[in-house]
Amino acid sequence: MHTSSSSWRTTTTLPTTCFINALSFLLEHLPPQLHLVLARLRGRDDVLELRAADLRFTHEETATYLVEVMGLPLSAEQSAQLQARTEGWVTGLHLAALSLLNHDDRAGLIKAFSGSHHYVMDYLLDEVLSRQRKAVQDFLLQTALLERLCAPLCDAVRAQDGSQTLLDFLEQANLFLVPLDDERRWYRYHHLFAETLQQRLQQTAPTLVRELHHRASRWYEQHGLFAEAVSHALAAPAPVEAARLIEQYGWAFIVGRPHDESGAYSRSPIHRVTLQTLCGWFQALPESLVLTRPALGLLYALALMYTNHWEAASACLQTLERGVGDGSDTQEGRSLLGQMVACQSLLARLSGDLEECVALSHQALTLLPETDTTPLTRLLRVGALFGAAYAYLVSGDVTTTSEHLLARTLAFARGSWDYQLLIPRGLTLLARLQALQGRLKQAATTYAEVVQLVKRPEEVQMLADSPAYSFGLGELLREWNELEAAEHHLAWGIDLIRGMPSVDADKAWLGYAALARLQQAQGRSDQALATLDAFIQLAQQRHVAPVLLAQGAALRVQLELARGDLPAAQHWAATSGLSANDVLGYLREREYLTLVRVRIAEERVSPTETGLSAVLGLLERLLAEAEASMRMHSVLEILLLLALALEVQGDCTEALAALGRALALAEPEGYLRLFLDEGPPMLALLRQAQQHGLAPGMAFVKEWLLIGVGFIRFLGKNHPGITPFGYCLLSWWSATLLRETSVTLRQAARDL
Repeated sequence: MHTSSSSWRTTTTLPTTCFINALSFLLEHLPPQLHLVLARLRGRDDVLELRAADLRFTHEETATYLVEVMGLPLSAEQSAQLQARTEGWVTGLHLAALSLLNHDDRAGLIKAFSGSHHYVMDYLLDEVLSRQRKAVQDFLLQTALLERLCAPLCDAVRAQDGSQTLLDFLEQANLFLVPLDDERRWYRYHHLFAETLQQRLQQTAPTLVRELHHRASRWYEQHGLFAEAVSHALAAPAPVEAARLIEQYGWAFIVGRPHDESGAYSRSPIHRVTLQTLCGWFQALPESLVLTRPALGLLYALALMYTNHWEAASACLQTLERGVGDGSDTQEGRSLLGQMVACQSLLARLSGDLEECVALSHQALTLLPETDTTPLTRLLRVGALFGAAYAYLVSGDVTTTSEHLLARTLAFARGSWDYQLLIPRGLTLLARLQALQGRLKQAATTYAEVVQLVKRPEEVQMLADSPAYSFGLGELLREWNELEAAEHHLAWGIDLIRGMPSVDADKAWLGYAALARLQQAQGRSDQALATLDAFIQLAQQRHVAPVLLAQGAALRVQLELARGDLPAAQHWAATSGLSANDVLGYLREREYLTLVRVRIAEERVSPTETGLSAVLGLLERLLAEAEASMRMHSVLEILLLLALALEVQGDCTEALAALGRALALAEPEGYLRLFLDEGPPMLALLRQAQQHGLAPGMAFVKEWLLIGVGFIRFLGKNHPGITPFGYCLLSWWSATLLRETSVTLRQAARDL
């Protein structure tokens, strides 16, 4: 017998309550031959179905019920916690409220409220579980350990078929089963219900728990669900099995997948498994097990590195190295040593010690055989290849030899689909090299190539090296005085690294330094100093390499000099340990150039008998080294300081000659900030260069002067970095220039 909606239309004169009661009785006592055709009812829109999801209390309803109905003095946060724990289940909320009425530590009870609470457990066992037939009870208990369920998984865990029928029954009966997809393939139990079932299973069949976890772990592994497989192996507990799984699959979650199923790049090195989760798994294993399996120990060290636990990672590597000993007699031993050295090079790179990183990377490449195709060895070998590519940032050598070495490393990444995520790193390294060469336009082209790697521009943030891209391009735009665009990229990069579990200290320094220079160019000197202080604080917290701290201190002094704070700069110079006669190295170039600026500023204020002879000698040595290394960006900056030093010495002819060389190099690439950041003295020299016809393009120099003069007038004559004479002189120059230049440049000055 079938009945349809036509039989149920409201044709009766019975009171509504009586009708509903009668209908409820009928539905609860249906004879076997009577069937409800719900599909037909749904098709005619003649049925209103209220399922568990529709009956859940919202946050607002939960707060109203607990506070106004039950009279509990709970905060909004406490109400939200209970709503989350009960998932809006009204009976669960009522049971929780009853417990809270007679409990002094309400905050503690809310935090600990679970399915094992006696009120909840009694209700769910007596009113729900015990009322089911035995087959359903067994199913519920045997699958309670699963965070999510599907029929094949349940069949495997129960070691019998028929799970789909039981899942359908549970869903139709609204037995605390929550669908996770529209296809009704994956489900989960209500959290409180699952906790109650797990407690009951542990009480009634404790020996079965281990086997159920084993079965679940095997099924997940067979279906490529590594995270779930490890979780159940650890829960069993089966530490050896969990160690095998992590050892076999963990490397993929360190290196990351080059793309997802749609072909788009994955933002994080971890897909479903976070690095923190990976570290948690290692900590759940016996330490002896981790450290006696070298491959497992190396993965643990890598996970620690990328979660900023550098000291723990270093200690782990040292323990592994002691356990292995020399080991260089066999190929297996050499490979293992190579893996450890490669890990140490990665740790050095993360901390910003690029000199150590490059040295260790070369050592690792001699130990790791190219023929070893095991995933971990391939991962560490390619890491060593890119570590060695940082050599130019240590030596300052950006000759064609260094460029070709970097190009070969980039070609390796392009040629292997497994390492597509490393292409952005190679491109940003290449762009940085080109910028050091003074080829700003080519560097911009290389940065544009990074964007072309993804389908949509907004996906650049998903690339593994996107902070380096943002910082490098932002610094390039700042040099071209495109300050608004530069700020956009730099702010974006800073936001990215704040949300990343780990970032190379060298990249972080690149971003913070560029942002501080940008803020100084915008007249926000206080914010610029605060930005540098934030980096120094971060560096001290993470034990960043001393070379980066020294560079940070040097840039801070440069900004203080621009503010006119000569005493602070002199204090730094006196305590820096630097001398004009030191043996020079590129890694400390920034410090020596800052020392030169301090000495020039001192000589302006208080001329000495010896003048700047030692400084001039230092600049000549720095210039010779930069020219030999083809580092034209450094050459430009050194020439500008040389011109300023010669001008202070009174040798205007030589000063203008040095400036003329700088102008000839700078004009084709559009350099601006390098000149403008030296302040009024440089603007005075530029004016003299214009008058003597030394500039390669007069409009180019006028643009410098207009921007610089306009900015100084914007700051005002009372700015600490501007002398009264300089302000008056530059004001006169600005009036002259505005008469001589085009409407476009005049408008630019007005805008400033």
